[in-house]
Amino acid sequence: MCMKLLIKALIILAAVAGCNGLEHAGQGPGDPLSTATTADMRNILGDVTVSRPYSRYLYRMKRVDGGEGESGVVSMAQGGDENMKLVVAGGELRIMPEESFRRSYNWETSSSDRVPFGGGYAAGGRLAIIPGLYTPVDLCPSWFPSNADVSVDERCNLLVRMKSVYENETQRLVAFMDAKSKLEGLTCEVLGTFQTVPQLKKLVTTLRKEGKYNHEHHYVLRLSWSSTYALVAISREGGRQ
Repeated sequence: MCMKLLIKALIILAAVAGCNGLEHAGQGPGDPLSTATTADMRNILGDVTVSRPYSRYLYRMKRVDGGEGESGVVSMAQGGDENMKLVVAGGELRIMPEESFRRSYNWETSSSDRVPFGGGYAAGGRLAIIPGLYTPVDLCPSWFPSNADVSVDERCNLLVRMKSVYENETQRLVAFMDAKSKLEGLTCEVLGTFQTVPQLKKLVTTLRKEGKYNHEHHYVLRLSWSSTYALVAISREGGRQ
């Protein structure tokens, strides 16, 4: 399946599911641009109301008669594509279509053509905007050692692997012990595992409904260096962060 058809299929599924479904749609693993950023991960793990824009959005526009329209991708870093731009306006995204695109869909734009950062509908419900994310990335506490990568096993034991190459084994051992010392005195709990951003969103939603999640001290680490990730709750002795 080509990438354009894949994008259309995902957005159609989201539209059928409704606005709540928009939060769980995303692109497939074949596109590296669908990888989340650190800021995206903070959005997913944060409050129910998203406080900042995601890095990338998918859109689908229907025709006035409800027929199939166009779809595409808008990168916030690049400012938009040939059809539209998404601009931060206060706590929302203002939709700014190109004139030719607007005319071809008989779209009378107004100041109300805005959607929340988490995505939504505009143009009288004909335009769907959803975060275009699929592949997660690690999200570690800021006080984790900067010279080491950290993973976690199923029992929430932290696994440390040095990033740098050292001149000799002694230097490597000293750096390793220093990194390990920064990870002492922690409490750690694995709340669930996942492989994709939609799976993570579903996990967080479920934990919230069960009263087991309040978005404080929650992070994402690889599970034993694999392609699977773990949602973990981590805190230090005395509540220090």
